[in-house]
Amino acid sequence: MPAQVYDADADNTMNARERAVSKNMITWFLFFTQPEDEASYAKSLKNLFNFRTFWPVILVYLAFSAVQTELTSTMEERDPFLTLTAATSLLNILLILIFTIAQLIDFLHSTSQSLNPKLYAASMYVLRKFMRGRMEDLIILLALLGQGFHQFSLITRDLCIGCGKIFTVVQCLEDTDRVFPLAHAFFGYVSIILLPVYFKSVQRHVILFCWLMYTTFIIAAYFIGNYVFQPSVILFILFFFVSIYEAERYKMTSYLLSKEALSFEKTKFLLEQEKGKIIQRKLHLALVDQILPRKVAEQIVAGKTVEPESFDEVTIFFSDVVGFTNICAAVKPIQVVRMLNELYTVMDYCCQQFPLYKVETIGDAYMVSSIWFYSI
Repeated sequence: MPAQVYDADADNTMNARERAVSKNMITWFLFFTQPEDEASYAKSLKNLFNFRTFWPVILVYLAFSAVQTELTSTMEERDPFLTLTAATSLLNILLILIFTIAQLIDFLHSTSQSLNPKLYAASMYVLRKFMRGRMEDLIILLALLGQGFHQFSLITRDLCIGCGKIFTVVQCLEDTDRVFPLAHAFFGYVSIILLPVYFKSVQRHVILFCWLMYTTFIIAAYFIGNYVFQPSVILFILFFFVSIYEAERYKMTSYLLSKEALSFEKTKFLLEQEKGKIIQRKLHLALVDQILPRKVAEQIVAGKTVEPESFDEVTIFFSDVVGFTNICAAVKPIQVVRMLNELYTVMDYCCQQFPLYKVETIGDAYMVSSIWFYSI
């Protein structure tokens, strides 16, 4: 098998095209310059999700959310922010579970599994009615509110990272520096990236608003909790902002490039169709031209009605090969064909040079017509 050659020019052209599309058709605030692209883009997002490969990820997310609610601590400590964290997280988990079960039923139905019609109807109601509109946006906002309340609950309970631990928080000591529990903020940003893919139709500006809201929670918690300054916190926040922003911009650019490619293929197909029609028309005209006069042939091909004409004087010419029957009996068939071909080639040439119309050839007979003012 021959080795594939890397085409640097083609790659550079494609990168330049991507940059041009991203610059000219998408604004810095993630708006399409063409309004009709918005609805088409929302529909195209539904093809990004595959339940078969995604459900394990969402189950891990739900398990992690359940652990982070800290129900035991909520019932023991009666902390208001911890209570808000548990309430919003549990409501969010319930809504995601309902959506996941409905997706599972729809997936089983698509694989020709026999299901209870009422169960399938209920799942369709959840997917088509209950989850329609901005319910997906509400779920993500609830998830981020729960994460924000969790950051404040760490402050009210006087918890921070101790002894260099990564995720576990401990009671802060007076003689130690208060280190911001950055790992606990990680899950909130993961939610901003993960949930929009799962729910497919989340508005990208809602995603950026969630980032802004959650970042506000983190910054407020950082200053209220009197944590020591950590440059890594700023880098952490900026990293996720750039990741979320570029991910959304990449999806929009990919959609526009796909749309352009489909438009190009459609245009190419239509041009091929039109080219085929032109060739077919020429062949049709050439065929009709062999049977009828050019003027009549053009009217028939154009779909017009051919009006009959009358002439006072018409010349008809007949030719015949003398002794054609005896010649055919004496020579080989191929010789007869060559003789007629040479004869008719000369006569066809004369018809082209003079205003004559070849009516018909029958065997060795040749018929030509001409009106009086074309007579020679």
